Amino acid sequence: MPAKESRNQQIKDIGILKQDLEYIDSQFNEDILKEQSPKWIENKWKELIGEIVNRNTDFKLYERIKMKYNL
Repeated sequence: MPAKESRNQQIKDIGILKQDLEYIDSQFNEDILKEQSPKWIENKWKELIGEIVNRNTDFKLYERIKMKYNL
């Protein structure tokens, strides 16, 4: 892959990661977390990770996350 294409892919990947992190952050605001049990938080985390991984199937980083969480 030429350097310019590689750089453009990295920029795109960083953009995807940024959007996904912002989405996760929006689902875990402080008020919600105060009211929930650790088990709820763990289940919500797995749900969100599964959602993100499944909508970005060609993202290399998410392939590793998919294996870690057995998704």
